[in-house]
Amino acid sequence: MTQCRARLAVIALAAFAGTAVAQDVPVLPVIPSHRVTLALDTGDARPSFTAGTVIARLEVHVPNAAWLRLTFADVRLAGDAAADGTVIRLTSAADGAIQLLNAETLAQWSGTSAYFNGDRVIVELVSNGAPGKSRLAVAGAEVGDWLGGTPLYAPRTICGPTDDRTLSSDPRNGRIVPIGCTAGCGTISTARSPPPGTAARPPRRSSSSTSPSPTPTAPSFIPPPSTSTPSNPPLPRP
Repeated sequence: MTQCRARLAVIALAAFAGTAVAQDVPVLPVIPSHRVTLALDTGDARPSFTAGTVIARLEVHVPNAAWLRLTFADVRLAGDAAADGTVIRLTSAADGAIQLLNAETLAQWSGTSAYFNGDRVIVELVSNGAPGKSRLAVAGAEVGDWLGGTPLYAPRTICGPTDDRTLSSDPRNGRIVPIGCTAGCGTISTARSPPPGTAARPPRRSSSSTSPSPTPTAPSFIPPPSTSTPSNPPLPRP
């Protein structure tokens, strides 16, 4: 009986310690958003032999969205991505920010777009002279929420009572969206060869992207897509 009580006491102490540790770990609030299902399709678009010609156009409008990130489906882009391939051009109606995607970079973005300010994005298929039909469908969107007249971001705090932060414009640092953490770009030589007789596991794919920190004059808005990078960069060729 004494041994049983001792074991129960140990179990209770371990459970209490685990609860205390869990409560001490700060939880980073996510950037509030919701997903919507869309069914927009360009259908088969015939090519143009004049480079830069728009051969199909869609308008994605989600009323009252603070920002939008699109998810694509059934994409077929004619031609060679490195040469005359058809590209996707996305333009924010709010600030004119533009993102260009070809077949290769679309795969790097895991079939999604960057984040665009506002509730309306223009999606165009631009032919660069390659023969063959192209097609694009928009299957859904991640939609940023609002609170009052500002985007609905959860409060952020600092560690400790003293705010000793300094402004930084280093393009190597940015924010991981939608997680909200800070990220840095650099080269880390930690790659190791797999043991003999085993195969290297491919990296896990994700749907996040990294954007430079918003400017102090417009902290609520997302930087232009041209400055954002996917979290699935191209792998080095063997």
